[in-house]
Amino acid sequence: MYIDIHVDGNYYDKVEQKDVLGKILSLLLTEVNYMSVDAMKEALISATDLAAESSTELVKCATLLRKVTFIRDYLRVKTLNRTVLLNLITNTILSSEGLGTLSGFGYSSKNSGYRINPEIVSMRSVE
Repeated sequence: MYIDIHVDGNYYDKVEQKDVLGKILSLLLTEVNYMSVDAMKEALISATDLAAESSTELVKCATLLRKVTFIRDYLRVKTLNRTVLLNLITNTILSSEGLGTLSGFGYSSKNSGYRINPEIVSMRSVE
């Protein structure tokens, strides 16, 4: 099932029901630099509520409901800071687009065993 997304009364995009959460969160990505931790948490809660509403009685999407439940539980249990919330938002968007960060890719100094993934570092350093 496809869902039309309208922003301020204007047509924005048409997405599959399972990907609607990522598309809603992608609309917030330009504003996330200016949000406090509480505002980011509230935006995530609002986005999950809106996405859950799209899963109607007639057409339920188990993938979408699983993501919504996971995010709600995660927000309730975890100690949240800006980095954790930014990673959650970014990973949810990438997941809905069928993408992800490059696992196992990274660089390190000569004597360090710790490898740094530049994709994750660049996501976290957005301020």
